[in-house]
Amino acid sequence: MAVLESVNLDKVGGKALPLYEQIRRQVKASIEAKALKAGDRLPTLSSLVKKWNVNYSTVKSAFDLLAEDGLVKLERHQGVVITEAERCDVFTMMFTRWGNDAFMIDVAEGIERYCCEHNQRFIQCDSRLCYGNYVDAIMRPPKGVDGLIVMPLNSPECRSAVIDAIGRIKMVFVDRVIPDCSISSVTADHFAGGCRATEHLIERHGTGVFYFGMTESPSSCRDRYAGWAGAMRQHNYHDLAQYTWATDISESDPKMLQGDIRQVPKEFALRFLSENKQGKYVVFAMNDAFAQGLYLAAEELGLVIGKDVFVIGEGDSPSCMVTSPPQSSIYYSREQLGYEAASLLHQSLSGIIRRPAHRLIPVELKIRGSSEGCKRSQ
Repeated sequence: MAVLESVNLDKVGGKALPLYEQIRRQVKASIEAKALKAGDRLPTLSSLVKKWNVNYSTVKSAFDLLAEDGLVKLERHQGVVITEAERCDVFTMMFTRWGNDAFMIDVAEGIERYCCEHNQRFIQCDSRLCYGNYVDAIMRPPKGVDGLIVMPLNSPECRSAVIDAIGRIKMVFVDRVIPDCSISSVTADHFAGGCRATEHLIERHGTGVFYFGMTESPSSCRDRYAGWAGAMRQHNYHDLAQYTWATDISESDPKMLQGDIRQVPKEFALRFLSENKQGKYVVFAMNDAFAQGLYLAAEELGLVIGKDVFVIGEGDSPSCMVTSPPQSSIYYSREQLGYEAASLLHQSLSGIIRRPAHRLIPVELKIRGSSEGCKRSQ
């Protein structure tokens, strides 16, 4: 089929979109342009794997999402059949930003892009770092809002608001989840990120890795901690308490909401480095802010990142490239989080999916000087 020959995949490292999403978008564009019509039968997934020279899971993920969009039907051993997409009404989706930071803006851009592509309405609400405003937006959204995209905050008030809203309005979690809440979600694969980062550090430095940050909540940190723990046990480090430096700092703590967000992690890092004397420190930090806190604390104590302290963070924020040495981190597309969350909410509002669905955005470990150091002798 000629139209499939035109699928062009960017397989270079650091690509903006994962391969499955590149396939999904190009096939979708062909359907919308009527180059592929209802009733057209595509080759089997195995044939497409060979044609595009990618993994089977990549092709399967792309067509699973197209099937959820109502654009194709997967027939076992028969291939893929193009279907007529059901007409959907125009819905209004709302996303409430907890704060005006790069993470929230990127997620919002993903939601907005989806809504523009699918002729849906999108509005944003700014809670201005106020729990009351955030909870009110969930419990009393503006008139005409059909569904909410929510990044749940770590508070009893937020949990109660979400539980109260279930049944009254459709909702999708983004980046995090609330345990025991039966709500669709889109999150990065935080478990895999924690596992890969920890494996890299163990294999590079031949020692156990400290976990530095929150361990129980929010769910993104809990999953990263679980990935760290799994990798540690896999490499025969079973005394996890010895390597866990946990903080119970809350995202609502005034110190975390004002001024330099690295200051609280720096204070925590100063205690960690001063009270836990090591020949070298090998650390997986829960996010880039905590990794940057280690940079500041190490400098104050006369230690050198990449020589005395080796660290990987999470989020791959712009600061990672301007520190010395550049900071290793876990990357995932925050814009894609928003796009997929909007897609799930749209399908829920349209009745295409009727049960909670949970999608994972792939992560990529970006290795730089902060975790590399000098190679160990063999």
